[in-house]
Amino acid sequence: MTILPRRGGLATLLHNPGAGEGDHQRNALERLLQAQGFTVTATSTKAPNVAEVLALPADLYVLAGGDGSVGKMLRRLPDRSAPVAIVPLGTANNTATSLGLIGDPEALMVNLRDAAVRPFDIGCTAGPFGRCDVVEAVGLGALASTMALEPVGTKEENMANGRRAFSEALDATEPRELRLILDGTAHCDAWLAVEVLNHGHAGPRLPLLPKVDLGDGMLDVLALTEAHRKPMQAWLKSDMKRRPPGLVLRARRVRFDWDGALPLRIDDKLQAPPADPSPITITARSRTFDILVPRDSGGHHG
Repeated sequence: MTILPRRGGLATLLHNPGAGEGDHQRNALERLLQAQGFTVTATSTKAPNVAEVLALPADLYVLAGGDGSVGKMLRRLPDRSAPVAIVPLGTANNTATSLGLIGDPEALMVNLRDAAVRPFDIGCTAGPFGRCDVVEAVGLGALASTMALEPVGTKEENMANGRRAFSEALDATEPRELRLILDGTAHCDAWLAVEVLNHGHAGPRLPLLPKVDLGDGMLDVLALTEAHRKPMQAWLKSDMKRRPPGLVLRARRVRFDWDGALPLRIDDKLQAPPADPSPITITARSRTFDILVPRDSGGHHG
C-alpha cells in the first residue's frame, strides 16, 4: 500500500507549461486527480506564486515536466515526507526512466492510491558555487561539456544529437590527472569523464548504470580514462543494452579538486570555472523522497 489517505486528500500539481501539451495536459492531469478524490491546487512551475503554492499543506505532490523542471521542483519541496508522483514530459526524462516511469504520461497517473512506493535519494554537493541538491548527477569532463546543447528537433532527434555530441566530446577532451577520493580511498588517473550518479540514466537518456538501487543511500560513479574512449564511442553507436565501458565505483562521499580544466555540471547546469582550484564534495543522503510508481510499470519491484 502507499502512504496516501484511502480517500480524499490534498494534491499539489506543478506543471511545466513548456513541456508536453501545455495547458491541455495540465487540465487532463487535474481531472485525473479529481477523479481519484483529490482536492487539487495546480500551478505552473514558472508562475510567480510557486513558493506560496508549495507552502500549502499537501498529501501528494505531482511534478509534470522534464528532468530540469522535475529536479528544480524536487529541490524546492518543503515537505519531503509527502509522496511524489512524476509525470515525464521532457526529452530524456532520466529521473523518470530510472524509476521505471515509462509510457503514456497520463496512464501513469491512474489509480495512484494503489501505486507502489520507491525510496529515491538525492545527493548534496558543495564547492565554489555554494551548496545545492543533486537529483541526476555531478559530472566532470566529456559528458558535462554537452549540457549546453540546445534541443532543436523531435525527442528522438535530440537524443541522437546528444549521443553524437558526447561521442565528439570524447574525441575533443584531453584526459586530466585528478585524484578522486571516495570514502577516504584515493583513485588517481587521467580522466576523460567522471559521472557521480544519483540514478542510472544521464545526459541524452544514457543507461550508464541502469541497475543501481535508487534508495540505498549511496552514490554510483562511472569514470572514463583514455582506455575507455573508443569503447565508449562504440557503445554509443550500439543498442546500449550492454553495460557501458568504464570504471564503476560506489561511495557515500566523493571529493576532488576542480581547477576548471574539465567542465563541471550539476544536473543539467554547467558551472563557471573557479578562479583557483577548489574542492568539490558530493554526499549521498538516505530516503529523501517517496516516489509513487504504478504497479504495472517497469519501476515496481516486489
